Amino acid sequence: MPIKLAEYLFRRLSQLGIGSIHGVPGDYNLELLDYVEPAGLRWVGNANELNAGYAADGYARIKGIGALITTFGVGELSAVNAIAGAYAERAPVVHIVGTPERSSQDGRKLIHHTFNDGEYKRFAQIHAHLTVAQTRLWDPRTCPEQIDEVLKQCLIHSRPVYIEIPVDLVRKQVCDARLSNSIPFPEAIPSSAQDEVLSRVLERVHSAKQPIILVDGESRALGIVDDLQKLTEKTNWPTWCTGFGKGLLDETLPNFHGIYRGDFDSPAIQNFVRQADLVLCFGPHHSSTNTYGYSNIPETENTIFFTDNAIGFGTETVRDISSKDMTFQLVKDLDPTRITRYTRYPDLPRDYRLSFADVLLDQAINQASLWRVLANFLREGDIVLGETGTAGYGVREMPLPKHVRLFTPVTWLSIGYMLPGAQGAALAQEELVASSDYHGVNNARTILLIGDGSFQMTAQELATIIRHRLNVVIFLINNDGYTIERCIHGRKQGYNDISPWRYLEAPSLFGANKSTFRGSARTWNELKNILENDTVKDGRELRMIEVFVDREDAPSGPLLDCLRDQKAQETLDRTVPDFVPSPDPTLAAGSSPYPRERNRYPNPGYIGSSSHVAIFNHITPPDDQGSPSHLKAGTAPKAAPRSQPDDELLIQRCADALNLLFTSFSLSALKELVKLWCAKGANLALTGAIVHRCIDGIELPPLTSEDWHLSFANQLLANSARPLEHTQNSNFADFCSHFMYQNIRWEALGIFVSAVIRATMDISFFPSLYTTEEITYSLRRLCTRVADYALEITLSLDCLNDLQLFLQYENFIVHSYVDGDHSYYSWRKLGDVISSICALGYHENLDEKPGTPPFLTELRRAVFALIYSADKNVAIFVGRPPRMLKQFCHFQAPSCSPPDDVWLLSSTGQDSDYDISHWSPLTKASYMAESRWTALCASIKEDIFSLQRNRPSDMEHFPERVAYITAMAEQNWSLLPQHFQLRTNIRQCAQDPFERDFIGSVRLNHLHVLFLLNMLLLRAPNEPSPPIVDIAEQILCILVDMILLRDQLTNSGTSLVWKIVYYGLPAAGILLLALLKERTTPNTPRVTRPRTLQHLTILAAELQAGSIITPRELNFELISKAMQTVQCFLDSDMQAAPVMTPHDPVDTYWSGYPNQQSLDFEIGFWESLAEHPLLSLDPRLIGQD
Repeated sequence: MPIKLAEYLFRRLSQLGIGSIHGVPGDYNLELLDYVEPAGLRWVGNANELNAGYAADGYARIKGIGALITTFGVGELSAVNAIAGAYAERAPVVHIVGTPERSSQDGRKLIHHTFNDGEYKRFAQIHAHLTVAQTRLWDPRTCPEQIDEVLKQCLIHSRPVYIEIPVDLVRKQVCDARLSNSIPFPEAIPSSAQDEVLSRVLERVHSAKQPIILVDGESRALGIVDDLQKLTEKTNWPTWCTGFGKGLLDETLPNFHGIYRGDFDSPAIQNFVRQADLVLCFGPHHSSTNTYGYSNIPETENTIFFTDNAIGFGTETVRDISSKDMTFQLVKDLDPTRITRYTRYPDLPRDYRLSFADVLLDQAINQASLWRVLANFLREGDIVLGETGTAGYGVREMPLPKHVRLFTPVTWLSIGYMLPGAQGAALAQEELVASSDYHGVNNARTILLIGDGSFQMTAQELATIIRHRLNVVIFLINNDGYTIERCIHGRKQGYNDISPWRYLEAPSLFGANKSTFRGSARTWNELKNILENDTVKDGRELRMIEVFVDREDAPSGPLLDCLRDQKAQETLDRTVPDFVPSPDPTLAAGSSPYPRERNRYPNPGYIGSSSHVAIFNHITPPDDQGSPSHLKAGTAPKAAPRSQPDDELLIQRCADALNLLFTSFSLSALKELVKLWCAKGANLALTGAIVHRCIDGIELPPLTSEDWHLSFANQLLANSARPLEHTQNSNFADFCSHFMYQNIRWEALGIFVSAVIRATMDISFFPSLYTTEEITYSLRRLCTRVADYALEITLSLDCLNDLQLFLQYENFIVHSYVDGDHSYYSWRKLGDVISSICALGYHENLDEKPGTPPFLTELRRAVFALIYSADKNVAIFVGRPPRMLKQFCHFQAPSCSPPDDVWLLSSTGQDSDYDISHWSPLTKASYMAESRWTALCASIKEDIFSLQRNRPSDMEHFPERVAYITAMAEQNWSLLPQHFQLRTNIRQCAQDPFERDFIGSVRLNHLHVLFLLNMLLLRAPNEPSPPIVDIAEQILCILVDMILLRDQLTNSGTSLVWKIVYYGLPAAGILLLALLKERTTPNTPRVTRPRTLQHLTILAAELQAGSIITPRELNFELISKAMQTVQCFLDSDMQAAPVMTPHDPVDTYWSGYPNQQSLDFEIGFWESLAEHPLLSLDPRLIGQD
């Protein structure tokens, strides 16, 4: 049956799901528009063709296809930018262009909307580069087929297409036969190649040990979103998306972790993703913006890429394979029993919300918190659009409810797109809700977050939203111009400024009625009142809220980094710095406040006894002090003056870290936190006395100045560059005066924030700073950044001093908490402190360094003792060699702490015949005493290292050497003050919380020495002797008491987690091996006690409960693996497995510890122990049928 061509076109579009046509009338499409509404379609009518193209794009991304109509030449070229964006980001848009009648084109008539040269094809040629298919309707006999073919290509490729309709062809009759059938789509032909690829994919999936899923935005175009949802749920594997892919999956799933940000993501996520042995990457779209500068593209060799019509195995691409079919088959054939199931799901950060309780209501709104606060406004089914600019990056931080779609800038980044895009998306949403095809949701909204500059680009489309009464909420982010451009370049240039519109009057201008909600917010309280308004939440038409933020405020990530780098470069370019330190009378006129000459270290290392200096001393007369060739060996040659290094970029980053910390958290509140922590008896082990001074001696300048942080950073650096002067008679107050109040230095600030970090670990709730775990971790991260920068910038001065060394030690301890005791970063930090001790000569006899006040000598001894012991303990823990040996050092430790001076600030020095192993009976439990004892134990551990390393060929004398070292250890223990020796259990001790923890730690360290010595005597770890079992039970008993009493103890130098992993896990491992041995050899005497199982049960239960260590802490992996093994044993014991007979094949069945070092109880030990056959519950091994 014949119908008119226009009728055919619109009926076909209606069949594909299009309910509305966008566009602008023009003389070459007017007759075509006459047929829109008769076909049951809504004519939208936009303000201009560019907006119409944007709106059709937004509509298409929600309904699956969209359409716009423009006129020839001027109209279609106006829409070209939008069509290009739809092509780049895969939006299926049908661009219909009304063209002049065929006779005019054939006759090359010179008419309007042309170049007046008779050429009519050049505009179509432009579109050939922007669309996936084009057709020029000319012959009525072929028009239906041409239309169907172009629409098919539009849907197959999810990209725009282009249709030209001459004005004289609109009413021509065409055959409607094709309309009785849907447009036929080609189906993939099954092949052996496809089966082979599926087999390879399944093999990788079933064998992966640490797999992850990464969903990118082209998954929508591939039509695989539903299958990906099933895959994510079926595997429970950690899943991320990209900015383009955000909103495609259900983000409420526990294994969904938001956008993977590559280099801008947390270290925990970066490490986990990079360690993945399989990444299933669906619909990759590797543009620079979507990949965070290409940093979130997964490692090729471990990735399977699912693209349009190919599957990529690393660098190998297998073409002509349908990703849609492959994904469907993968979900169908995947065997859940064969894939990796994380026994304990990895602790990986997820997107989180902030409430108004997490911000100070009377303060100005900032982008650091805005997006997570606004996330609470979202509800199921909403469509969220974040315009190119700060909003586009901010919305990426928002956790989304179910069925929420997100539009964020991906590749095209055309400023102004999102306002018309919101109109098109809202229209599509309205149609789906009306047809009951929108997830069962009927109160969904379209929420637009747009900057003031972007709004001015396409503001006219507000009229279309108002005219069609669309349910749109607009948050206009007023940051006074193009902040995204300011971040990139020209932050103070006039070309990034815009006219200051009265934005909230725009709805009235564009026809909104007086009841339309409009509001503005500058403070959090004002925003809170707006978001709680019922009209804002549940209205059905336009609502507009103007949110004011600073013109240089941006979400964390690429934009903020660009802004910081730009500020740093500006600092470099300045001839006169913003901050000029107050004149220092010790500086000559015109000289720099920073040292031009490098520090002459006491022991630089290149002028030793074998150096040319020592040799030349034999040539030059020793009394010829005036000779320029003379240089006494052991003193550093004077370096030639060197210019100040380019610290300005570092200064800017340091300043930015200060700004972020102290504008997010109040300094006074931080001081109150540290005061509370110290009041509980805790402190930093080395610099506790300095921490007390910092509470009063650190003050910030007024934060009102734009560059306060940069001036303050420069002031800190200028002070840090000055020497720390002292004399033999200087006291501690004199010493502190060099880095407090007006002399505040980076080192002192670094020590203070280190105390803040440690306090957050012991005090879980402090309402004036944090009430949730996420805010606590945020504060901890900011403080760690400031501490790291404080250390980095002071070391860059190359004038190493005591305060820098003390900060280095505390920074090492902080990173052992933050990064984990087994991390390479902590290991490297420890090595850095050892290097500084040697550079300063503090590994030599400190009593031979004249001119040093006694309190400072004690501090130097303390830092030596702490680092010396840390070196041995960490070396044992991670299974690496120690780096600080007695044969190259003068072994020393601080004096005994009198009751009234635990920090030894009034010390008068040690006698020349002072014996470190002897203690005053009046010594008080303190951090100084703890450092002294740990150094003594570490000295014995070094001897154990040496003995293990150099086992004599005549093993007959080996036990004698072990016995000799054991006697030394027991003597050290016997010389301790009686009140330091734990003679009963900790529960019966009447001391204060610090002292109870102290005596428990002292006993554990001694037992650990004995444990290591007895380990040396074992033939193999799986054959524990009665003495080592007895020691292990003592260790476990003390630790269980400390775990149960943890709320009544105060950290006396080592954390409870360190005690567990360093002392407890090795002891638990030996006890498990003993228990397993007793099962396998029933005739041997029983060496374990009945309470052993009780202690192991308590240990496993407390650690698995998550109250001691949480999954996001980096020591958790080691503890988790150990506790799984312990729990497996306990479970097997509960099954009352019968004792095995001697002929049972355990010894041959389980090799056990093929490469185990005798002192190594890291994760490899537990992985090996977990494979013991008695922990497998194999019936044939435990005697069950």
